[in-house]
Amino acid sequence: MDSYVQKLLLATRLLIGLVFLSAGIGKSFMLFDFSEQIGDFLSLRAPFSHFITGCFVLLEIVVGAFLIFGIYLCVVVPASFSLVSIFSIYLFVTLTGRGIDACNCFGSFFNGKISYWDLLRNGLLLLGLFAIAKAGKNNFQEKAS
Repeated sequence: MDSYVQKLLLATRLLIGLVFLSAGIGKSFMLFDFSEQIGDFLSLRAPFSHFITGCFVLLEIVVGAFLIFGIYLCVVVPASFSLVSIFSIYLFVTLTGRGIDACNCFGSFFNGKISYWDLLRNGLLLLGLFAIAKAGKNNFQEKAS
């Protein structure tokens, strides 16, 4: 693979890792607010919504750190793709009629109104993750042969 492409993929992986890490850390400062929002959206009671929220936040932090350090990418990239997809579905449903103004996407770091720009951002994240997954698959096939 071309050196330029490898550097671009590394920069993409680091950027996406930082997005996940900052989102997880930001949400950890506002865990109760995020838990209420998840509970309201999924119609969950408090103890279970707190558990689900804690799992999401922990997963975001772990996925972000693993992306940054390049650990277990064959598992982390699909997991991060799944997380972004789930959050994108949440954003879409919210934008098209749920009436929730803030998404707590980055917790205390940024708690602005939900807009279609958030979906565009997630689309770009998914595109970057797809490129990382595709490059990883090609690298694995090249090493195996």
